Amino acid sequence: MTIFKTLCPQGRRLSLVAVCLLSVWPPLSAQTAKELMADACYNEAHQREQNALWASQVQRRTADHVYLEEEIETVEGPVHRLISVDGHEPSPSERKQNDDQLRDLMQNPKARLAAQMNREADEKKFGELIRVMPDVFLYEDQGNRGAWRSLRFIRIQHSLLRHMRRLCCTR
Repeated sequence: MTIFKTLCPQGRRLSLVAVCLLSVWPPLSAQTAKELMADACYNEAHQREQNALWASQVQRRTADHVYLEEEIETVEGPVHRLISVDGHEPSPSERKQNDDQLRDLMQNPKARLAAQMNREADEKKFGELIRVMPDVFLYEDQGNRGAWRSLRFIRIQHSLLRHMRRLCCTR
């Protein structure tokens, strides 16, 4: 995980996506770790092309706090609603700040446009990362763990590290 954080700010998202992708993949023992990751990335890329809407709970860790949010995908992009902070109900000031952000997003077309432009730039980078992940990262197949297939990240292929930095760290 620290390699992802050092590589770029999207590292947390990459590792989360890798875990999510692999957790829904059915166990096929004849596939190598690289093939499993390639198939999972292919499926994720095609799922993104379908523009499916979804809702989920997202856990974020920042500044020694753990935030649990409900994330709802809308036609205009995701909306986040604060559920808890460090396992407790949000304070009135945290709730007000979240409500104000949602209200601003709803009532301010410029805020929506800015958020949409940032999202589109992130999605473009994320799509490129998904495309190169099977070739840039090395994985080890750890077999089945219950109903899930587990891969462990081993290392980055250094010959492709410059390409990854260009994708992750430029805006």
